[in-house]
Amino acid sequence: MKTTTTKVYNDAGSVNVWIWTGLRKLLDFTDWERHEPNDKGDCAALKTSDGKWFAEDCSAQKNFVCSVPKEVHVCDDEWIYFPYTAKCYKVFYHSDWNTAESNCVALGAHLVSIHYMEENFFIQGIAQVGFPLNDGEWPQAVAIGLYSSPNNNSEWLWTDGSTVDYFSWLPNQPDNPGLETCGTMITDQMADKQPSHWNNYICSVQMRNYVCKKQPNVIDIV
Repeated sequence: MKTTTTKVYNDAGSVNVWIWTGLRKLLDFTDWERHEPNDKGDCAALKTSDGKWFAEDCSAQKNFVCSVPKEVHVCDDEWIYFPYTAKCYKVFYHSDWNTAESNCVALGAHLVSIHYMEENFFIQGIAQVGFPLNDGEWPQAVAIGLYSSPNNNSEWLWTDGSTVDYFSWLPNQPDNPGLETCGTMITDQMADKQPSHWNNYICSVQMRNYVCKKQPNVIDIV
């Protein structure tokens, strides 16, 4: 009997929990043979005669079929793609906050907006220098796209217009409303200040670097 392997496998340590590889998603459709799945293996195969599925040892040699996405996301040269957000990022150096935002806009981007803890750690990772900094070296921070509203100093906005739904402020920050109106990130240990946390600062001060964020290029492949 000819068989073809599918992309379904049993989640190790779980009983009768089958998920799709790559997607790590639970099944929303099944077509198991009668009395399947059994305990013969943690991978699935199907019979080409009727399409029914059965459990199989993952080391068994089978024909196979691959699935490919209908499109891929590609960043411009020197930009970094982050799969969690499906966005492109690039680190630039030595600029005040307003100039940094203008430079990002000229590239079809904005200063980075941050919406998830995972994204926050990603930005910290690509922008860090890799060694501790002195407590007074605030210009060694990284400009991000957060700024306080001119109409309400307690309201913070992202330059790309996205919803402000995540914060990672240092303790007792933000402070000095109306003066320190732009957001920065601490990417390296600075005295008792932990990396990946945010501080507000004077927009005209030149920061060590800044991060731009933009949409990827979408390429159809089918």
